[in-house]
Amino acid sequence: MITLTPQGRSLLKRVCKAITRDAKSFDMGDWFSYSPDAKCGTAACIAGHVVLQAGFKPPVRYSSVWYRMPSNLVERAKTIFQRVRRARMKAFGHGEVGVSNLAAELLTGHYRADLDGLFLTSNWPPPFGSQYYAAAGDETKQAEIAVRRIKHLLETGK
Repeated sequence: MITLTPQGRSLLKRVCKAITRDAKSFDMGDWFSYSPDAKCGTAACIAGHVVLQAGFKPPVRYSSVWYRMPSNLVERAKTIFQRVRRARMKAFGHGEVGVSNLAAELLTGHYRADLDGLFLTSNWPPPFGSQYYAAAGDETKQAEIAVRRIKHLLETGK
């Protein structure tokens, strides 16, 4: 069971809208990637979309980690980033902030929350994972399945 904060629920609803508006901006194969077909020029997985909807920009060269605080963040986002960075420094001796850690913090309030059931298609509950893989090559269909997966989480906590 995944317990989302009210802000996390709101972020996931915005992610659903963003993916629905532009299926080409969705790619579960990478945290962030350059996509000339996407309206914004960036494609992202669910975790990537969460941090984009929270106001973060992709790391340099569409990497999956930030080594320093991104510029132009609202105060709440700065506070969250600093909290995750401090916790990772304490736990691992480095301050790299990964997309999945930041997205977990934004959705649940805990940067180490296990959100593999949302962030990894191989861990999606039936029927979402099998449907996603069966739709390989059809970006629009895969985006629709991802939105249904997110809505299922919002409704059931699973």
